[in-house]
Amino acid sequence: MGGLIGAFAPGAAREPGGDPESLSEPEAFRGERSSWTGAGGFVTAYRWPWEALALASDGRGAVALHGELFLDGGTGGADALLERLRRGGPAALRGLDGEFAGLWWDAGSRELVLFRDPFGTRPLFFASSGGVVGVGTEIRQ
Repeated sequence: MGGLIGAFAPGAAREPGGDPESLSEPEAFRGERSSWTGAGGFVTAYRWPWEALALASDGRGAVALHGELFLDGGTGGADALLERLRRGGPAALRGLDGEFAGLWWDAGSRELVLFRDPFGTRPLFFASSGGVVGVGTEIRQ
């Protein structure tokens, strides 16, 4: 099963701490694994080979996506969504179609945006402690 898991320190000039590798092999996930570690956070995403790209980064942040996203008449992945977010900011998330949950980390502004499809068909959980936000698509992570 695909999914995502990560930790971020929004708004703070600190790192989330911990070991990204310790979060990278949750029992609930299978499939291709991709990881991103950068200023203020880290995330690991899993997908099946036939699914769209689950993780994209551009040096200024990252997008992790779990599920199916329909963009511009076809299926899009995290790479297409990251490009769209860089052009339009969080407003680019309005009106998206599909079954998805995801996150966008902007390392420059240290802003974390969590998003789901309008019907909430894909779960997305988060918790905050000591200025660090943990995010995952499975609660047992």
